[in-house]
Amino acid sequence: MIHTSSLQRLRCPLLVAAAALLVACNSDASGSGEPGAVKNMPPIHLDQTAELLTDGQTGRRAAYLEAVRACEAGGIPTRRLSDTEVALVGVTRYEMWLDGKSETLQT
Repeated sequence: MIHTSSLQRLRCPLLVAAAALLVACNSDASGSGEPGAVKNMPPIHLDQTAELLTDGQTGRRAAYLEAVRACEAGGIPTRRLSDTEVALVGVTRYEMWLDGKSETLQT
């Protein structure tokens, strides 16, 4: 888990877009030294899954299955992943929480 202390370190384009919308919708910069959007920003939770597909398939998953078949065909003792585990090969999950003061990212 990574925790940063500033909204200026946003890494996800979706979060950058969300922060930009908040800035655009809130021009109250008052005297606190913080932009109004940061001071008044509601907490946001984002749960996103990313998967690179080529011709409808995840390359990493296809490579895993090919390697398993090759090992089994060569007589190498092999323990396959469960179907649930195979479904996660090549998938990255990002979960983020942010508020006016901090950003937390878990991958």
